[in-house]
Amino acid sequence: MLTPALSAEAQQVLRETNPWWADGSVRPDPPSYERRQVDLLMRAIGQPGARAQALRGPRQVGKSTALLQIVKRLIHDGTSPRDIFLIRFDLDVIRECGGLLPLLRWYVAEIRRKDLSAGQPLYLLLDEVHKLGRWDEQVKHVFDTYKPRMLFTGSSSVLVARGQRESLAGRALTTEFPPFLFREVLEMTKEDGVRSLSGKLDAANLLDGPDAAQAAFSAIHRQPAQRRHSWKRKLDRYYNRGGYPDLHTNAVEEDRWADYLIETVFERVLGLDIPDLFPVDQPRLLRHLYMEVARRTGQEIAQKRLADEATSAGYSTNQPTVGRYLHYLADALLVREFRRYPLARKATAKVPVKYTLTDLGVRNALFRGAPSLWES
Repeated sequence: MLTPALSAEAQQVLRETNPWWADGSVRPDPPSYERRQVDLLMRAIGQPGARAQALRGPRQVGKSTALLQIVKRLIHDGTSPRDIFLIRFDLDVIRECGGLLPLLRWYVAEIRRKDLSAGQPLYLLLDEVHKLGRWDEQVKHVFDTYKPRMLFTGSSSVLVARGQRESLAGRALTTEFPPFLFREVLEMTKEDGVRSLSGKLDAANLLDGPDAAQAAFSAIHRQPAQRRHSWKRKLDRYYNRGGYPDLHTNAVEEDRWADYLIETVFERVLGLDIPDLFPVDQPRLLRHLYMEVARRTGQEIAQKRLADEATSAGYSTNQPTVGRYLHYLADALLVREFRRYPLARKATAKVPVKYTLTDLGVRNALFRGAPSLWES
């Protein structure tokens, strides 16, 4: 590989992003609590011939933290620090380097100092990869040509899924990384007794009969009264503030939680991320629709009714535009759609879809003082 001429600033940023090249340490030191997805991804990328792994989730749920935890575990397990390359494509100076190949060539020449086919495999971690132009074609070329152990993160499900369907078909698997579950909040805060409970119940457990669910609830009711009271207080807080990690790690001041959610989700995602990814001609309409879903979260909502109401409110729109904007909100993982089953297209094409916010804390932040949805 020929060494490309990266700017001095880009080289410095790459070295600062990968401090383990110098002394083997990960900075900043990631939290000790690891979500279950971290262990799943470690096992996946540790297999010879492993497929690329896509980690997908909204802003501020810990995707970048998970990458640092994986780096730390790789080094602890004996991987050479110089065989790990993390690239952050949310940085302008990195995106201006000409793509993935120039960065990889610089790394081989300056850091690894041996061909990618020689020695131990390269662990290539790409953060916010969807911000790189034609990212899927570049990732496919690198993956097919050099066979790295590859993990990439992205906040756009459509862009990541499109890349997997087209250029990366059969080459990548997706792992969802949503806000914290309540159990994860208890585990992270090291609540007594949590590890004695049964694991997460999935649909298969419930379809096999009521025994698994009954056993899980019985285990909760057998806990000491003081412990159950503590869990209930934390559950009330969870339903009020939601599952964004910073709200449960003292990273946000107690009286600023609502401001944090509004700035992180409402302002940045609706105002910056979605318009940057998709053709949003009416940003105010996008916000209006999100607010309407927030007001009616968990209810069936007809797109035509939303379009008529938006028109009455002064927006120039129609049902196809409303449907498109709702799709953008779902892609940004701000809302989820639940459709009736079975999906008979002719019969259900105009049936209202049930929409819910992915995190109720955002709703509570927007409508402070409104009744809680906890009872429902």
